[in-house]
Amino acid sequence: MNYTYTYNSLSELIDRVHLKPHAKNASHGCALSFKNDKRDGSMTDKSWYGIETNKPSEVINAIKNGYPQGLESIRKASGDFGIHPIKCVRRRRIRGDQGDDLDMARVYSGNIDTAWTRTQKSYDGNAYGKNITIAVDIGGSCGTGADAMKWRGAYAAALADKYAEAGYSVELFAYAGVSNICSHKDSGAQFIVKLLDSSETYDIEKLANTISFPGFFRTLIFEAILTVPETVAQSLGKHNPEIPKELDGAIVIKDIWSLEDVKKHKLTIEVMK
Repeated sequence: MNYTYTYNSLSELIDRVHLKPHAKNASHGCALSFKNDKRDGSMTDKSWYGIETNKPSEVINAIKNGYPQGLESIRKASGDFGIHPIKCVRRRRIRGDQGDDLDMARVYSGNIDTAWTRTQKSYDGNAYGKNITIAVDIGGSCGTGADAMKWRGAYAAALADKYAEAGYSVELFAYAGVSNICSHKDSGAQFIVKLLDSSETYDIEKLANTISFPGFFRTLIFEAILTVPETVAQSLGKHNPEIPKELDGAIVIKDIWSLEDVKKHKLTIEVMK
């Protein structure tokens, strides 16, 4: 059996999964660690979560309220792009009989049909379109340290920042796939979280607190795995980087585990027809 779970925001993810394992997984070791608010494991807390704490609640608090190390990773990643090309979106003022701002001088002079002005985006002829969707794989194996886990998200956030600066509306998803989550053959699940909607104001801090924070995957996505209506393996399954079909057409960021990978990464963006 394979499952796909989609969450339309970070708050929806938290509401649906935090301390809410399926009844079959209530006694799972990971579920108990969340319930007791104490992590046990051989890897140091900082190497596991990215911060010095063994309390899952403190990790989730950082997701909600701030993770400065995530911003630092994004800043390091932002200077090492191999992106081609990001076209600027110019804004120009359009006059007409409807709009956002009214010019009373034109009203008094009788030019009602051109008294209103509005702002309109004007794209370079080679631009890919005003809406950009980015998807980043945030999953990983239990042996992968936080220093390696953070770079895919840092790169994706820096890329999103570049598009936002150019005037594009950015939609960004985090996804994580797991296989072998239970005893059934070919069992698996995919989890998709929308972190930025194209209608929202771009918020780089939200991305710093989530996709460039290893603790995001190792708390809330772990809890999401425990909501699967099957008896989940103690290992929580195996990382599966397969791209969910729901994210077809997105710019996908995966397989980046170091700042050196960021420097080498060449991103090929296909023009959508």
